Amino acid sequence: MDISSSLFCFYLTLPMPFYHLFVLLMYYSSIFRFCLLVLCLCNATLYGQNTFVGYEKIDQGILLQTAEYNCEIKALTEKSVELTILNDSLEPSRSLQDEISSAPTFDLLSSGKVLMFILDSMSVIIQKDPLNIRFYDHLKQPLTTLEDVIQEQDSIGFDFSIQPSEAITGGGSRVLGMDRKGKLLKLYNQASYGYGTEAELMYYSMPMVISSKKYMIVFDNTAEGYLDIGHANNKTLNFSAKTGRQSFYLSTSTSYEELSKELTQLTGKQPLPPKWMFGNLSSRMGYTSSRHVNDVVAKYKAKGIGVDAMILDLFWFGPELKGYMGNLEWDLDSFPNPTGLMHGLKQDDIHTILITEPFVLQGTKQYDAVIEKELVGKTPSGEPYHYDFYFGHTTLLDIFKQDTKDWFWNIYDTNMKIGVDGWWGDLGEPEVHPRDMMHEGGTGISLHNVYGHEWTKMLSDKYAQHYPKQRPAFLMRAGFVGSQKYGILPWSGDVSRSWEGLQSQVELMTTMHLQGLSYFHSDLGGFAGDYEDSELYLRWLNFGVFTPIFRLHAQSEVPSEPVLWDAATCDKAKAIIQERYSLIPYIYTAAYENSTNGTPITKPIFVEENTPDNFDITTEYLFGDDLLIAPVVEKGQTETEVYFPKGQDWYDFYKPELSPQSGGSITTYLLKDNTIPVFVKAGSWIPSLDVSDNFTNTTSLDYSRLKLDYYTSKSINSTGKYYMDNGYEHKTEDYEYLNIAAKPSDMSTVFSIQNEGNISITKQITFTIHGQTVEPKMVVINDRKYKKKKLSLIEYNYNPEAKTVQFILPEVLRSNTIILK
Repeated sequence: MDISSSLFCFYLTLPMPFYHLFVLLMYYSSIFRFCLLVLCLCNATLYGQNTFVGYEKIDQGILLQTAEYNCEIKALTEKSVELTILNDSLEPSRSLQDEISSAPTFDLLSSGKVLMFILDSMSVIIQKDPLNIRFYDHLKQPLTTLEDVIQEQDSIGFDFSIQPSEAITGGGSRVLGMDRKGKLLKLYNQASYGYGTEAELMYYSMPMVISSKKYMIVFDNTAEGYLDIGHANNKTLNFSAKTGRQSFYLSTSTSYEELSKELTQLTGKQPLPPKWMFGNLSSRMGYTSSRHVNDVVAKYKAKGIGVDAMILDLFWFGPELKGYMGNLEWDLDSFPNPTGLMHGLKQDDIHTILITEPFVLQGTKQYDAVIEKELVGKTPSGEPYHYDFYFGHTTLLDIFKQDTKDWFWNIYDTNMKIGVDGWWGDLGEPEVHPRDMMHEGGTGISLHNVYGHEWTKMLSDKYAQHYPKQRPAFLMRAGFVGSQKYGILPWSGDVSRSWEGLQSQVELMTTMHLQGLSYFHSDLGGFAGDYEDSELYLRWLNFGVFTPIFRLHAQSEVPSEPVLWDAATCDKAKAIIQERYSLIPYIYTAAYENSTNGTPITKPIFVEENTPDNFDITTEYLFGDDLLIAPVVEKGQTETEVYFPKGQDWYDFYKPELSPQSGGSITTYLLKDNTIPVFVKAGSWIPSLDVSDNFTNTTSLDYSRLKLDYYTSKSINSTGKYYMDNGYEHKTEDYEYLNIAAKPSDMSTVFSIQNEGNISITKQITFTIHGQTVEPKMVVINDRKYKKKKLSLIEYNYNPEAKTVQFILPEVLRSNTIILK
């Protein structure tokens, strides 16, 4: 091995701090310049014939000039770079947030043959002739190569290299398996009515990929296009679009979870929804009158089943499915006193959500106004664009036009003033959208995929202007990369009411959460069809407990509400919904972590393990950081195999007295009638509440009395967290945040609880410590020693069969210490 090869190998093995020193020492050396050339050539194949012309340093990066195009390469963060092809009609990004962070520092090194753009966590190496742009991770391992920039008359795009061993997911919501390599994915938001175990094109497509090699590429283009993930050539990832912004940003990280968090760092974090959004949301297609709404609510109350919201479908503005879309005014024949209706619901802490759609049918109440004010999309000749779809002869609001946004907002504002608390935006792909329709700023081709995104942004902006203290949370079926920053709560669309429909939901939910959309969920029970099966209904509700949004919805042929099923099914559903309410502290804490640092609320198994070994598992997932969920998705199933992620032991959530399962193992689990397999990671803290057998919801829960279950890990120090606030104020500064820790040793375990918030909500904590095979000799609570089973307000109990130690902390201080000896 010659000296240049030795230096190259030395460069590749340097830790990052020493690497910077190496750069400084070797920069002016001719040997180093040769090594830079070797660095590009030893792993590179020469692609194309484009050549380097020159470069200049600009804010956050460089302007690169080549024979075929000019582009900017900018450092967005230490883990992310953006490459944008420059042209006279460059559109602004619709996905990136306006301010990402302070500009990261970078090194820029140039030799005769190579230009290096170096960040702390990644590098871009540009070979000059022929042009070759390669991306490296923090260990200077190759990630991918930009092989070609496509600039044709009717198509723009990029080609990247991919490896045979590489698994790739992304592209938005699809049912194709977690690994989508070998697939050609159309980028066009489109309804997929009644889908089951396969759906190539759905409501929410996204031009992005996530690789098993721990990098991510977002193609920042809103137009109709394609992602070819090794379909035409198994060594090439191709993005193509008909028009629009020719740009991408590439990120890398040391873990898949951090990569997902990096995406929200770039595109914006989801604001925390109101607490009531995490309760039981009752919906159907649809409630046809005030009497219908009140009758269902009365049944919920009579059965003692909690409900937080009633969601009104399109009957609020018309008596039939067809012919009334675009009225956007209450049908006073069916809803004679909407203010009184919503006021009555509020007396029971039940909120109202209304549906809206962007279609205004000819002849409806708002039609003349939107035509006169020119608020709808137009034909190429400038006339209002009319066309037929399922609901009637229609126009489509031009949501990109400020006058349209202001007009549409007036509909929302009028109804919020009389009691509406939340909004459901339906058909926002848009479901039917002529490609040649003219909008302000583009055509149906260029703006279709960002229509729902812009609609959600309009609502978010108007909330910030008119209701700044109210939390934005909007049920929307379609959007774009980064829509989470506007408060979107997307769902998986019109899934079939079938076992096949249920089977697809883990893949859909977890992949979308990885892509930044942590409130992606499903119509619980299934939507499309008249298949009535109480077993399917209950298993879907079992699954729904461990999803971010618990929303019942279906067509009218089969009831979505448990109170309209037979008594046995209703009783079982009640127990499931009570379990949902008991876990509100855990769910709300996970939601807070998502809103502050972008942690996805659910995670695939490979993300938990941080290796690609189990990339394809779609039968189970992590809910929050600590719960492993294995939904039951087959009729009559009596047992199932559960795989336990490596790295920790796992307790049975419903029978924690059993010996924990070892990480990396597989077990056959005998199924219970009304629960699904749920396991808790050893070392975890699970906060929960007692739930009354009477009617309750998130407002009436007693948050002052917290239950805290710790699942013993003998091998690691563990930490937990608990967040709670008033549940409705946007960006509130008044909250309780408990940092919880356990430090085990041979002689004792020390627990600490620190309230880092500025208010105290929890007044009493019931501790249950699982996995205790030996009774402690002493419990020390805030420096007071207890040896007996009952002293003062402290109830201390050891149960050898349950393997638990349980006691009550009657007063929660700002700082608390508990020692088990």
